[in-house]
Amino acid sequence: MSIRDEILKHQGVLAESNLCPAGDPSGDAQSIAGNFGARSAEFGARKTKDGLTEVFFKVRMRPVAELPPALQVDCPIVFPQGSDFENAGLRIEGNQWLTELLSPVEGAARYFSAETDASIKERLTAINRLALSIGAGEFSLLPSVAAHVKKNIRNLSWMMAGGFAMIVLSVVAISMPFFFRPLAIPQAKEGRSGNATLRSTRIARAQAELAKSERTIVPSGSNVFLMVTPDKTTVTLGEKVTLIYEVLTRYSTKCWGFSNEGKFQNFRVERKDAAADEPRVVVQANGKKFLKFAVGTAALVPQRLGEQLIYPGTAFVSARSENGQILDVYLTTKPMPINVVSNNKGQEPG
Repeated sequence: MSIRDEILKHQGVLAESNLCPAGDPSGDAQSIAGNFGARSAEFGARKTKDGLTEVFFKVRMRPVAELPPALQVDCPIVFPQGSDFENAGLRIEGNQWLTELLSPVEGAARYFSAETDASIKERLTAINRLALSIGAGEFSLLPSVAAHVKKNIRNLSWMMAGGFAMIVLSVVAISMPFFFRPLAIPQAKEGRSGNATLRSTRIARAQAELAKSERTIVPSGSNVFLMVTPDKTTVTLGEKVTLIYEVLTRYSTKCWGFSNEGKFQNFRVERKDAAADEPRVVVQANGKKFLKFAVGTAALVPQRLGEQLIYPGTAFVSARSENGQILDVYLTTKPMPINVVSNNKGQEPG
């Protein structure tokens, strides 16, 4: 189905809602605008300056944000480490729209096909609460403004350093070890319980944001990819199925973790990272030699009968190609069906 059709399924989330734009039903820029509680709100898909499609959710702020002119069009918000919004991609647009941006690897249409009215309401509720906190002065935008000023000063310093400094930095970069230290990330439990996020996922998302600003992220290809293997594809209701995640690569590669943990509707999920000393083995695949190493597992317990479509997620890696180029890559996966049959107990687990 088209993006328009998938978004229209959720039109009831907003009161007095209408489709924007009214024309071009086949276009990638489609959204629903209306009221969410006492505030104007909008969600949907739109084109970026690079021609890509991104998903957005936004709520109008009251009063409008008091931002310097340079940030009134677009102001990325800085959150403290450990905050629920730390890696949420939230920003203030046009001085009045609190906006969350997403770049789903499976595309906007598939993203909204996997969402429910309840999940969209939950996301808008979280944004609305933050808008209330900003309006009441409980959440300060000063760190966001300060980060923008610091970035401008840093960029100016780089420009003034001149060509000599760039040459020195190039020599250092070539001679230094390839794998750099990950960004400082708050600790989290090793496994996943409820809505807790693995520490490796926090690292992966932080490294992806760093890569966006420093290098170009390239699509996965035949030289490095993610393989997801279920221990079974047919299970009884309540029986565990385990997904094994492994990276196959022809390059020197570091896997930071899962930037997108996937969608497992109608399953209870527990994720675990692979052990730090997990061995790397040489294997043959597609007529070529690869290094294979495990990056984690996901234990799924089905809660509903029938064929269930799962989306295993996306890993983020950095690799060094044969010519020495550093590549940052999203390793995507394809949707996978799991067939859930009756356990003859006559009821679904709670």
